[in-house]
Amino acid sequence: MSVIRHRMEPKIARRRTAVRSQNARTNRTKALVVVSGVAALAGGWWVFTGPAVAIRDVTIRGYGRDDARVLAAYVQRAASRSTMLSLPTDEIRRELGRFAWVDQVRVQRDWPSSIIVSITQVRPAAVAIPAVGRLGLLSPSGRLLAGVPSSGIPQNLPTIGVTRLPKLLGDPLPETVERGSIATLAALRRVGGVHVRRLQVRDGGVTAVLDSGLSLRLGSPDELDAKIVAIRTVLPRIPQAERVPGWYLDVRFPRFAAVGKAQPVRPTAAAPATLPGNAPSLPAAAGSTGPPVSASAPAAAPTGQTVTAAPAGTPVAVAPPPPPPVPILPTTAAPVPSTTTSASVPEPTATVDTGSRVSP
Repeated sequence: MSVIRHRMEPKIARRRTAVRSQNARTNRTKALVVVSGVAALAGGWWVFTGPAVAIRDVTIRGYGRDDARVLAAYVQRAASRSTMLSLPTDEIRRELGRFAWVDQVRVQRDWPSSIIVSITQVRPAAVAIPAVGRLGLLSPSGRLLAGVPSSGIPQNLPTIGVTRLPKLLGDPLPETVERGSIATLAALRRVGGVHVRRLQVRDGGVTAVLDSGLSLRLGSPDELDAKIVAIRTVLPRIPQAERVPGWYLDVRFPRFAAVGKAQPVRPTAAAPATLPGNAPSLPAAAGSTGPPVSASAPAAAPTGQTVTAAPAGTPVAVAPPPPPPVPILPTTAAPVPSTTTSASVPEPTATVDTGSRVSP
């Protein structure tokens, strides 16, 4: 079989050769552009993250606690992952958030390869006094800062009674209401001329006792802005003679702030039960120094009671005394048994509508 070859015209051959050469140059140009781009990216990455802009030295200012070395280790670890062009401010603040004494953190460049970390320490807000155990310093957020000996309570800090302290330094108070009392204390600082001596947390409410002895009944730690406005409005109207122990300013309902005095009363003790077959003893009359009178022997009835005679060995019926006159308390104070407790009955003297008027 014979092969027939056709001779290509020189013009067409030259055209095909030129096209192949042009395609080769285009491919080489594309490859050069890709390589150049990769090299530029690698060079930029090295410039922005390499040794040229690495953080080599860290200076920490404003922190002098015992755990300063541990804090410095956290800062060094955060700085080692960043450069002078991209400061690790957020990471350092996040790492130092675990330290209870750290309040604010500021990071600055110190060219060519150093940074300065300035720390503002927390100012203690109160002294926590638990029912049992050591005392503790509390931060404005309610975190435990340090232990305090009973003989070393700072005089310029208010005290707050708590159920128990956190187990670890830096942990917050376990009770929600107690943490809220710290927020209440911070809000009271916005009232000028008011210094809180102690905070009392009872039945889910907070009471602040001022240096003068006046009590601020704030209730639950909510609506603090409205309660602060009520205190600012009513407190200047209270005479100095009423800003003493026993008087209170009640802002649990901020719109209607009440000013009053708590008066102690002596609750009446319940009469003991009489068992069959026993001869009960009747208490001596008020003001008498004699012994109790036995019901089995003839005796005069105490003042205010009527005794029905009965054979020995049988229960004695004691008629209740007549209603006492007003005032309830006698003019001469009688001895109070050791088991009697005092209660406080609010006696409001004025109610202030912080939005409109004052009505006695």
